[in-house]
Amino acid sequence: MSLPLDIEITLPTGDKYTQPTGLFINNEFVKSIKGETIETVNPATGEVICPVYLADVEDTDVAIAAARECFETVWFNTAGYERSKYLYKIATLMEENKEILADIEALDSGKPRKSNAIYDW
Repeated sequence: MSLPLDIEITLPTGDKYTQPTGLFINNEFVKSIKGETIETVNPATGEVICPVYLADVEDTDVAIAAARECFETVWFNTAGYERSKYLYKIATLMEENKEILADIEALDSGKPRKSNAIYDW
């Protein structure tokens, strides 16, 4: 099955979201080497959310090699202060997008978006 690298899905809130379907390797979403896919399913309803590419051993080897090369040639040679800025940027983006991230996780885990938890995320 040939699958696009992203699919628009509708979240339980009614909001539309473009879901990547590829494997995130070397800073981009890519198809798996064998092109195999698997369906993600909402465990609460049994409904298919969307298909995604399925990683195999070869895909894992490519991802590990890319991560190792990046660590050894870029990250290792980046000053701690610069690395902290990147990590802070990731945290900031997560904070700015916490609602959509929570909606996606709720759909994927089959759990309600709101709970009686005492935490205010």
